[in-house]
Amino acid sequence: MARGRKPTLKPPAGVADSKSGYQPPEPPGMGKRARAKWAAMVPLIAQQVPLKEVDADALRQYCEAAVMREKAVEEMEEAPLLMAGPNGAEYGNPLLKIIKEQEVVMMKLAERFGLDPSSRRRLQIEAAKADSGFTEFLKRGRDRAKPQAAS
Repeated sequence: MARGRKPTLKPPAGVADSKSGYQPPEPPGMGKRARAKWAAMVPLIAQQVPLKEVDADALRQYCEAAVMREKAVEEMEEAPLLMAGPNGAEYGNPLLKIIKEQEVVMMKLAERFGLDPSSRRRLQIEAAKADSGFTEFLKRGRDRAKPQAAS
């Protein structure tokens, strides 16, 4: 780089509008169903919490886990709940494990992105704490003794 020149920074390639907030760009290599899930979920999540480019991997994980869970549930509709091994012993269908594992991933990421009522409340509380200077100012005003009315 030549001396005295400042590097030019490219703005993130995501989508931003005043209604839905910043949406990171869709990561490359996602399957068709995961891309459809991204298109459906990311705008909704962006309305709830401020997203950044670094959230793209976690959003991708959520979308792919949701798709894998959907596929396993679809297959379970045609498969027995219990299966028999070569010795005749019964065991649970392995699809049940896949469904459960994907639900765990989805729930952890859902908490991170405010996809359930308790995490939305928690995220709002954390946002209020982040602006503690202004919050403290307002609190002091409320706590201040009010002047007595003249009789």
